[in-house]
Amino acid sequence: MHVSLGSSEYLGEPVLCRLGQAVAAGRNRSGALELYFASNGNPATFYVLDLIEGRIRFSFDLPGSDAVWAMAIGMDGCVYFSGTSDGVVYRYCPESKQVDPVAAAAEDPFFWDMRPGPDGTIVSATYPRSKLFEYDPATGRFTDLGRMSEEDQYARGVAVTAEGIYAGIGSTIRLIRLDRRTGEKDELPLDGFSGEKGFIDRVWAINDTLFVSVDQQQIVVYDEPGRQITARLPGAGCIVQAPDGEDSFYYVSESKLRLYDKTTNRIVTLCDMPGMNSSAKMKLMQWMTFSDAEWAGIEARLLSGCAEAESRFGNPAGKPVLVLVSCYADIWYYNPQTNELLHGVLDIPPKPLSIQAMDTDEDGLLYIGGYHRGLCVYSPAERSAIAQVPAFPQIEGIGFLNKNVYFGTYTKANVYVYDKSKPLTMMPDDRMKEANPRLAFPIGHRQDRPFTLTSGNNRLYIGTIPDYGLNSGALTVYNEPEREWAVYPDVAPNLSIVGLASKDDLLYVGTSIWGGLGRDPVEDVAHLFIWDTVKREVVKRFVPDIPALDLPPRMIGELSVGPDGHIWGAVDGTLFVMEPVSGKVLRSVRVSESKYYGKFRPVYLRWGEDGLLYTALARKLVIVDPSTLEYKIVDHGPLSLMTLGRDGYIYYAKSSRLYRMAVAPAAGSVDCDMTSVIG
Repeated sequence: MHVSLGSSEYLGEPVLCRLGQAVAAGRNRSGALELYFASNGNPATFYVLDLIEGRIRFSFDLPGSDAVWAMAIGMDGCVYFSGTSDGVVYRYCPESKQVDPVAAAAEDPFFWDMRPGPDGTIVSATYPRSKLFEYDPATGRFTDLGRMSEEDQYARGVAVTAEGIYAGIGSTIRLIRLDRRTGEKDELPLDGFSGEKGFIDRVWAINDTLFVSVDQQQIVVYDEPGRQITARLPGAGCIVQAPDGEDSFYYVSESKLRLYDKTTNRIVTLCDMPGMNSSAKMKLMQWMTFSDAEWAGIEARLLSGCAEAESRFGNPAGKPVLVLVSCYADIWYYNPQTNELLHGVLDIPPKPLSIQAMDTDEDGLLYIGGYHRGLCVYSPAERSAIAQVPAFPQIEGIGFLNKNVYFGTYTKANVYVYDKSKPLTMMPDDRMKEANPRLAFPIGHRQDRPFTLTSGNNRLYIGTIPDYGLNSGALTVYNEPEREWAVYPDVAPNLSIVGLASKDDLLYVGTSIWGGLGRDPVEDVAHLFIWDTVKREVVKRFVPDIPALDLPPRMIGELSVGPDGHIWGAVDGTLFVMEPVSGKVLRSVRVSESKYYGKFRPVYLRWGEDGLLYTALARKLVIVDPSTLEYKIVDHGPLSLMTLGRDGYIYYAKSSRLYRMAVAPAAGSVDCDMTSVIG
């Protein structure tokens, strides 16, 4: 059989977002106030901004990294930062406006946090061996301080004092103190947290008190001498001490600035945070002092001569002002004298993000999700984005039911719904009924990544990968008319769910041996399940006998009901056809040996109107003739995201770039022979 193909056509980088995970600010040695912001993208970019004028002074692209989480200003006035791919520590010198690599931890490539010590050293927390590293700018020595946990992979947060280093661990919550003199490690007990699944992602050591951020959802106040928790600050993820050095601390939760009094253990709400999205994470809270001329420059940029706003905020020149910066590059200035906030947005360009999810609806629109954040609605007819939702959470899987679009998002496996009959409307809080898309429901049950969604019998079925450190995924069933959902966490013990296909009253469930990050698999082989949607129970569990498969399956998915009524499935580079109910494999073909480059995303299977199967087997773009299982590899990738448009094109993604290829006969197309079956 022949298939007509057009040439590959590059469509651009559709998902744009202004997003960063690391921010720092300070006055350089020449006296200029600068703000440092690392923007996610492909690649990530380190920006230097004039804090008064707001303009970019310098930028540097990090080769190979799509994000920066670790950044700190050293006592030498230089800025140190590292990405997520190669373990290289960079140093930016404000005087020379130059970035240089100064150290590297090749076996620990992901730097999560970085803090300066009072002795001038820079201490970093890393993954995947939960190690700490110390860099001494004075000598250039880079010291491996060792693993903080032998069982866990993540050292996420770090704080440094003259005597000790505090490391926040995950995916099992632990707080470790490393004695800087003796090198001895001591676990500090956090009642109700230690030993549970989760992360300590940031730590602040202030006098004898530790402020410990847990799962970016609350800050635990810990009395180190007494080894006990004294308070919890819900919703907090960043904190700063009052400028007078007393026991008062500022933090943000639920888009409000709050004050915690450690002496009385009371919390006071100070004011709303104007312009703050409910999903925003605070990345910087720092007291700064401005001269009259500096503050006049900030006022001119943010207030544009609005006398009423200037009068309300007051003139804080020469007095401490709290500067706050979020992950979305929003910046606020808080005057504690008047309890007023000014809001602005950093002049940082939105950057293209790596494409994380993609699918097309019945109207031909493409829904494209970005890595970490971002949703783009793309019109093939217009060959452009018709909507951008930069703050939308990371989409893992997309499903459709009754003309609604559903998005399964990371983290915490929240499911959003977009009603296509209404205008796309973003609200500060996606739980508001006016929001579209809006939060439909949280799956909960310690689930994290909803990679597979399908519909049948007027229900939406969702399969998930569990949270960090856990092995068992879950099946969720959503009753749209009743807006009710049920979660079945025991359908696939010690396996994640990565493939779903609905036929009649049976749901076919494909699994993966890999669960949440930070935990090794329990099972050696993936299974298939058949689930009775009426009785709501598993009626069959088995390992399919796939003749063409080279290794026992470790991940089975996606699954799809073919035009022939059979269940089609993918195992990395192998395609198989299975008889419903019995589970007997009728035919199979291996396109490539099993390498399992990815452990979460299923292999996409899409049926064309021409009767052919289009798929991303082995991270290649493959077309299969279902009658013979002959196939053609039309792009060797690597890629994992593809879908079929309603316009006769295959749409596929490579990193942040979107491409399309015509599959209907057209001018300039070429006929390609199918390859014979090899297994």
